Amino acid sequence: MRWLLLLLVACSIPVENAVPVDVPVESSPLEPVQELVLPQDPPLPEKSGLQSKRFVWKFNRKEYSVQVPLFQSLEDYYREVPRVVWYYGGKPADIEERIYQKVLDINNTDGFEKLFEFFNKTKAEKGLSDDDLAELIISFVQNIPYDYESVEDPNRQLKYPYQTLFEQKGVCSDKTLVAAKLLHHFGFGVALFLFDNELHMSLGVQCPKASSSYLSGYCYVETTAAESVGVAPELLAGNLSLQSQPRIIPVSTGKLYSRAENNLKKEVKRREFCRQLDSTVSTLKEKEAKMKDLQSVYERSQSPKDYADYRDAYTDYRRFFEEYKRVSAGCKGYEYSPGGFY
Repeated sequence: MRWLLLLLVACSIPVENAVPVDVPVESSPLEPVQELVLPQDPPLPEKSGLQSKRFVWKFNRKEYSVQVPLFQSLEDYYREVPRVVWYYGGKPADIEERIYQKVLDINNTDGFEKLFEFFNKTKAEKGLSDDDLAELIISFVQNIPYDYESVEDPNRQLKYPYQTLFEQKGVCSDKTLVAAKLLHHFGFGVALFLFDNELHMSLGVQCPKASSSYLSGYCYVETTAAESVGVAPELLAGNLSLQSQPRIIPVSTGKLYSRAENNLKKEVKRREFCRQLDSTVSTLKEKEAKMKDLQSVYERSQSPKDYADYRDAYTDYRRFFEEYKRVSAGCKGYEYSPGGFY
């Protein structure tokens, strides 16, 4: 019998070699081979040490908040439970998937019941579409603070989703597993994107294959920054950009997110706008000057034609100004949400 242990260093995903474990088995050709029982994790403890964790975040210019009841005894349990998967014989090809599935613990709802209730209620009260709900859930996870304290710890282990909620912080892998658990519960197909070269993990949410990331059938979701679904960040922490092709670990199939293509078009437009921001400011000033000149002409003449010219210039200036105001705020990092800037 062997086991494989997965440790995460910051957002990296190194895998240790399988370690043999000696299990004595006595058998003979005339006797059936004794059935071995795989070691099991210890049972969950009694719930004690109730702590109410409050999560507050903004999405599409509205503030949301939810109180999540969590228990110190379960936090202690998940901190100590091994991140291991046991197997016999040769290492299975899907051993890494099994480890992530174990830590993701997809069918365990401990700690998530209140979140499920909150998102269900919000969807019903606000008449949200499935895409709206996915974006709201993703914005919740994106706003969980990044765990800068543990990012340099060489012995840091991948957190169970319960731990990330309890501690209210996590690195890319921790936040990605929380997002996967929530989206899976609401019927979306999800996957894990593992970037070995960049030591990064992100989420994939199932979407039409033609508009999916890496033609995988899943659209990229960055859980450490407020990027739109389908949009990878230009830079990660440390001025690192994603250059490699990820390994993709499917978790589930389900409902499709449908806005990724439109999100990407908006983001391309936003980034181009940001690159040309200086020239855009000059254009804005020119439009403003033209509008004021025509206003002066009309005020002197009071003629309908001069008024029409002034009105058209004013409308052109206001449209350009509103676009500049929205996008320049995003360029400066003042406002950034999965709903985009438009």
